[in-house]
Amino acid sequence: MKKKSIFWSMLTVIMVAIMSISFSACGDDDDAPGDGTGVVGVWEGKSGPDNVVATFKSNGTGTLDWTIHDDATYYESETFTYVKDSETSGTMVVNEHDYDSNGRSSGSSTYIMKYSISGNVMNLMEGNYTIATLNRK
Repeated sequence: MKKKSIFWSMLTVIMVAIMSISFSACGDDDDAPGDGTGVVGVWEGKSGPDNVVATFKSNGTGTLDWTIHDDATYYESETFTYVKDSETSGTMVVNEHDYDSNGRSSGSSTYIMKYSISGNVMNLMEGNYTIATLNRK
């Protein structure tokens, strides 16, 4: 009788151990920062002569930082929200802050941008045109 009791105790311990390992492996780690997959992370590249850095956070928000090389160099930072259309594409709603020629804020506007990912390369598109090509940092 004692042997049966030890058997069931050991079986219970083994089952608890197996179940705890199984449950810990089922976490939601899609687009985990730094995992090298999905959209989450920092991407940098070019839009013509301009430098672009896009930061995608796991909470569906991000920033676009532009270094614009025109007659002078200036910086622009925009915020966005995004929704994944698939594992390799999505839609961004970008909030652009507008400034007048004196650098004073003259309001803000929004525009839609799409992204598509192939390996470690992301294309940012407005309509059917690629406006920036970025690489995973």
